[in-house]
Amino acid sequence: MRNKQENYGIRVEIAKNGDDLRYMLTEEGIPIQDACLWLDFVSMNSYLTGERYAYALLRFFRYLKANNLHYGEITSKKVVEEYIKDLLGLNEVVINYESRMTFTALNTYITVLKGFYHWLEDEKKVTVNPVMFSSKRSKQAPLVNTKLLYGQIWQFDLEESILSRVLYRKKHNHLKWYTEQEINNILSELPILRDKVIFSISVETGMRIGEILGLKLDHWHNSLL
Repeated sequence: MRNKQENYGIRVEIAKNGDDLRYMLTEEGIPIQDACLWLDFVSMNSYLTGERYAYALLRFFRYLKANNLHYGEITSKKVVEEYIKDLLGLNEVVINYESRMTFTALNTYITVLKGFYHWLEDEKKVTVNPVMFSSKRSKQAPLVNTKLLYGQIWQFDLEESILSRVLYRKKHNHLKWYTEQEINNILSELPILRDKVIFSISVETGMRIGEILGLKLDHWHNSLL
């Protein structure tokens, strides 16, 4: 399949209505309906999720356009395999080993692809889900459908090891818990009330920054979140 670094008229656009942000995928300025509906669905709790997912989905749609494919007509997981290879640069004639993708980034692209197609399947917008595959668990077991899991990405038949193209972040072997003194010290260094409130909510609830920034007044009930 072809690998071209062009935008093909497909872009992420932002619609704003008051404090609400909506991320849309458009082609030549016209919203791609299914993509926009799914982005609305995944953005309900956090517009930052919508932003991250929109740009991940954008890359997939541009890949499809480059190869004259339509998302609703894909029936083979081979297309998904080729897309993953494209993400990792394995389709390039000259591979740039200095621009390897992190596992976290690859994980996001796969999550977006799975979520989009599972939503299309649930909404009966596709008859075949390309991120499903069939396998035999044993000689006696019948043919079963199983979700395309992250680990199975590494089982694709590739001439070059995918693992050599992925960067892994160093894992922490402990959790960091702030003491009351540390919390007070951090709060005293924050310059404005907004920052103090955001930090306090994160400490008290464990919410992520995207979830906190997505909060609205109607999320509060009798002083409870």
